[in-house]
Amino acid sequence: AHAGLEAIAELVARSTVVFANADELGELTGRKLPAAAEALLALGCRTVVVTFGSGTERPPWMAVEPQGMAGVPAAPDRGRR
Repeated sequence: AHAGLEAIAELVARSTVVFANADELGELTGRKLPAAAEALLALGCRTVVVTFGSGTERPPWMAVEPQGMAGVPAAPDRGRR
């Protein structure tokens, strides 16, 4: 897993925003959230946006920045009754 992070370190360092699925981010860094996102911040990107599958109890995404984390609550599904 750590070799994967080393392989993309230069790309991450030059990125402003990195989007990653929570599971993939964990595999890539060998860490759990929020440490997995913080590992990308430590490489130099400014924001990590982490997405979650629809079957989770979490918001659909969260953003991790040096100043902290932000999440967005799931929008209600207005098409179902």
